[in-house]
Amino acid sequence: MIKSIRALCTRVFTQVHSQTPLIRFEWSLVIGFWCILAFVLAFVLYKDRQRMLAEESDYLIHQAQTLTTNIRYQLTAIDSLLVNAREQIAYPLFSMQPHLASLKESDYIHQLIEKRLRAQLKIMPGIRTLALVDAQGLIIASSNPDLIGINISQRAHFQQVKQQAFQHTASKQDTTFNDQLFVAPPFPASVEQDWVLSLSRALMSSNGTFLGMISASLDPSFFGQQLKAVTHTQDARAALAHGEGRLFLMMPERPELIGMDLSTNPDSFFSRHQAQNKKITLMTGHVHTTGEQRLLAQSRIDLENMNTPLVVAVSRDLKIIYLDWYQELGIASLLFFFIILVSGVGLFFYQKKRHLSLENAKELHNKLYAEHELLSSGPIFAIICQLTKGYLIQKISDNTPKLTGYQEKALVNTPYLNLLHPQDRHQFIELVNQAIQSPHVKSFEHSYRLQDQQGQYHWYYDFTSIIRDAQGKALALHFYLFDQTELKKTEQALEQERTRLADILYGTHAGTWEWNVQTGETRFNSRWAEMIGYTLEELAPTNIDTWMKLTHPEDLQRSSQLLEQHFSGHLDYYECEARMRHKDGHWVWVLDRGRLIRRDAAGQPLLVSGTHQDISQQKIAELKIEESEALFRSLFYSIPDGIMLINIDTGRPVHFNRVAHEQLGYTYTEFSQLAINDIDQNEAIEETQARFRRLKTGAVEDFEAWHTCKDGSLLPMRVKVCCIDVKGQTYFLAIFHDLSQIKASQAAHQELLARLQKLAQLVPGVVYQYAWDPQSKQASFPYASEGIKDIYGVTPEEVKEDAHLIFTRIYPEDVNIVVESIQNSAQSLRVWTCRYRVQHPQKGLIWVEGHATPEKTPEGHILWHGYIFDISERRQIESALEESERRFQQFANAVDLVFWIRTTDKILYINHAYENIWGQTTEYLYQNPNAFIESIHPEDKARVLSAVMASRQQQGGFDEVYRIVRPDQQIRWIHARSYAITADIEEQPRTAGIAQDISQRVQAEQALQEVTLELQRSNAELEEFAYVVSHDLRQPLRMVNSYTQLLERQLKVQLDEDTQQMMHFLREGAQRMDQMLLSLLEYSRVGRKGMPMQALNVETSIQEALHFLFPQIQETQAEIRLEPETEWPLLYASQDELTRLFQNLIGNAIKYHVAGQNPKITIQVNQHKDPNFWCFSVCDQGIGIAHNQIERLFKVFQRLQTREKYEGFGVGLAICRKIVERHGGQIWAESAGEGLGTCIQFTLPCCRDTLV
Repeated sequence: MIKSIRALCTRVFTQVHSQTPLIRFEWSLVIGFWCILAFVLAFVLYKDRQRMLAEESDYLIHQAQTLTTNIRYQLTAIDSLLVNAREQIAYPLFSMQPHLASLKESDYIHQLIEKRLRAQLKIMPGIRTLALVDAQGLIIASSNPDLIGINISQRAHFQQVKQQAFQHTASKQDTTFNDQLFVAPPFPASVEQDWVLSLSRALMSSNGTFLGMISASLDPSFFGQQLKAVTHTQDARAALAHGEGRLFLMMPERPELIGMDLSTNPDSFFSRHQAQNKKITLMTGHVHTTGEQRLLAQSRIDLENMNTPLVVAVSRDLKIIYLDWYQELGIASLLFFFIILVSGVGLFFYQKKRHLSLENAKELHNKLYAEHELLSSGPIFAIICQLTKGYLIQKISDNTPKLTGYQEKALVNTPYLNLLHPQDRHQFIELVNQAIQSPHVKSFEHSYRLQDQQGQYHWYYDFTSIIRDAQGKALALHFYLFDQTELKKTEQALEQERTRLADILYGTHAGTWEWNVQTGETRFNSRWAEMIGYTLEELAPTNIDTWMKLTHPEDLQRSSQLLEQHFSGHLDYYECEARMRHKDGHWVWVLDRGRLIRRDAAGQPLLVSGTHQDISQQKIAELKIEESEALFRSLFYSIPDGIMLINIDTGRPVHFNRVAHEQLGYTYTEFSQLAINDIDQNEAIEETQARFRRLKTGAVEDFEAWHTCKDGSLLPMRVKVCCIDVKGQTYFLAIFHDLSQIKASQAAHQELLARLQKLAQLVPGVVYQYAWDPQSKQASFPYASEGIKDIYGVTPEEVKEDAHLIFTRIYPEDVNIVVESIQNSAQSLRVWTCRYRVQHPQKGLIWVEGHATPEKTPEGHILWHGYIFDISERRQIESALEESERRFQQFANAVDLVFWIRTTDKILYINHAYENIWGQTTEYLYQNPNAFIESIHPEDKARVLSAVMASRQQQGGFDEVYRIVRPDQQIRWIHARSYAITADIEEQPRTAGIAQDISQRVQAEQALQEVTLELQRSNAELEEFAYVVSHDLRQPLRMVNSYTQLLERQLKVQLDEDTQQMMHFLREGAQRMDQMLLSLLEYSRVGRKGMPMQALNVETSIQEALHFLFPQIQETQAEIRLEPETEWPLLYASQDELTRLFQNLIGNAIKYHVAGQNPKITIQVNQHKDPNFWCFSVCDQGIGIAHNQIERLFKVFQRLQTREKYEGFGVGLAICRKIVERHGGQIWAESAGEGLGTCIQFTLPCCRDTLV
């Protein structure tokens, strides 16, 4: 568009420079208007951009201030909670310093502190965990029990508080240290998989000693909601960062950016904000972390006692902010260029039109003068009329009186219409008015009759010119007239000649047509209609649609293209071969020829005439020629005989098929180099040359010869050679046929013919030919096999000449059926099929079925080739099937299952069980097939409809359980299954199905589910109970153990030996009980305290277990072998539980080895018989297990050996069983007996069948 404007401006400026001052003045005004408009648009757009940026800046500053206020309030509340927890929990705890060591071991104190910390946590949202840390960095209490015992002495936030505390202790000057809130930079959490921002307060004793700190880690999800609350648009982002530059949170979430140090780039938003040292800043630029161009507001969050502030940022993408402005800029630019284009083009064409009007006026004056000189002495005279009623004559040419007999005074101011013949006036007025109302029409032609001075009418050809002003308005009419009376007489003679020509066309059986292109009116002669089997009365009224409806669509399109080319002058005449639909339904080929014989005043096609000639026979001949050529090519290359064209001069093959060279064992290239005597070596050259001479005279040679194969063997051939012309070139055509194959084929043919004859005799029925003469009404069986005796009880000879005997054997009630079916087949020449009964002389009444294909013989007879066979047994089977169907319906109506058969929109069958389950009558369903869908519960309807549609598209079935709502509002559960029934191509797809009321079963399943949930809850409570019991009972046992040791030490000299032994038994029992409770605690923690499930390599867990068992392995010199050594499978499991599993099994194998022997242990993995599982085994050569003891092996506290011989409490294998079952596998033990070793095997599910 810009190039067009540039070209226009160049042309305009050139014209302005070369034209009058008026034109230059007009262009100066337009260009000045353009400049003013451009300045106004630029100013408005600039102001709108500034306004948009200011509004968005105010909005972002407001959002940042709001976010700052909300987070400051939350941090103040958290700080208050830390102060409260320090005074009420931490200091009381540390005040018990003399007993702190025992307090750390007291579960009661731990639980009390955890309970109070969790209570503090509940009243304050925004905190994830509260933790109490001692001076050595050990977490001694936390709201999260998993954190207790973790040492954080190397963490930055602990080091920060500790260093500040030591500096305070050394200086003794910082009086506000105890009130300072420490905000540490974010750091990755060790438990949760995210980043932690902690707030801490130091714990100082009264003498200034650092006792530890109390810390609160912020909840990212809570503060994330705060950030998310200010991101109201899709491109908006909010972030929270530490004052030292570490990013803590971002919304929307960008996990890869969390923890990034924003202060490393001095050009980043964060660094620029820190450099300005303002509380709130607003700036634009590229975001350091994402590289986007954004508008960003940053605000500092600081409390009076906070050591490091936080920074919040809210930003938006500048491209999105300015999106509406860019659209306005585009629209304004388009509008500006459009105004330039319209105004410039308009002024240019206005000036050009004004210039052309002046030139046209001069040209018209010169033209009128030239016409006056031209017409003054010629045979054409001119009359100028005004556009008034009657068209008053204003002026005539000088030769008008001479040519018309009227004097100038008699014609001037006389209505021109008075001179016209009354019959021509109406058409004249319509044609003139039509031309005047069309501004683009400058002239037109027509003929009419005018009255001369003596009252006689003469035909005149009139070329009318319309005089128009610059605006195209008609001013006057110029009639240029030429007397064509003699021409009209000639046309009458031509019309007579045309009539004679039409008679000739009728005699030649050519169809004629005349088409008015503008009205569509079309006239045909009777022959035209006869060619397609109609009369003109049957096709009336005829128009162009008659032709279009009967013409083949493909030919109609080609005809339209040829007509357009003829109308446009590219073709001198129109000619097209087309197919027309005959009344009987077949296609008739016609040669359609025509020519445009008249155009209207506007130069548009008006009248076209032409002929239709039936060329069906010619087309058939052409088709036969094409078929013949195709047949020749097909025969040449696909006939099983060798064929080749031989050069008549060289005697070498020019073209040959594959069989020609393959049957002699040659390749294509080798065969092309051979001469005829190379192939037939037994024939002398002279004899071959004589044969060639005979062939050139037109003779055909048919002889047998022995052809030499490539391997030297001879092949008997029958050779036929003749001389043919191929596209003007003469060749010898030779056909080689292998006589051995022909003889074998003839023998096979004779054998096959004998088999067919024998087969016809053995076929259980009659194979026959039935002939019927429509003229004489005589019927016969020219051929019938011997099986006709079994069907009708007659011999083939008895009915060979007359079939009357056959009809006497047909059951009387079926005779008319058979005769009528034969007549219908004869009339339509369609296959005859009929079932009827025959009264057989020996067999009695039998059922037969016949099929025959009719054909019309050249004599006009109808000949059927068919087969009739006995179907009496099949009729009995069909009767049995009908009885079976009746019994099926009785069964279907007696059971509670609903059976149905349906199409897409129709129910074909449904039993009465539907009424009992759905509560509706089967008649209602037959009338309303959609009642099935309408009764489905609303919550299940979409799912069931989706399954039904999928089954229809895939032509399969569906299996769905859903609810229905009966008319009485009762809800029933239904289990429906369907499958597709194979149908013919013409038939609609069918579906059969079964529906069952499973309401009682669903209720039972729901009750079972409730019981299952209750059992799961009970099991969970039992596990929790076992954990609590094993955990809480250890404290009293430790007290018993401690006091027992204390008594032994203090009263050792006062107790006798028996009492000391009793005290020893007491202490040993308490320790054993504590170990048993600890084992029970470990057993209960399986599945609750382990690492999350993940994909891991089994070999990694085995190596980790061997690392833990290294002291025992080294002590016992155990030999451990892995099979395979590499490529262990990948499992989806808990890392620590899988390691514990292998540690327990390998540890048991080491422990229970035979004394004096080094343990030998084999760890294997194999594919289980179920491809979804791996099978692992840990086998040893140890003490073995008795068969009757294996069942006790995996139970809790079950030991097979005495404690004095082997240590342990019988929990290790029970833990192994629980781990394996938690992972979805099974575990078992195998042993040949005591002293023969043990093999522990277990299965675990595969993880995507992947090997590492």
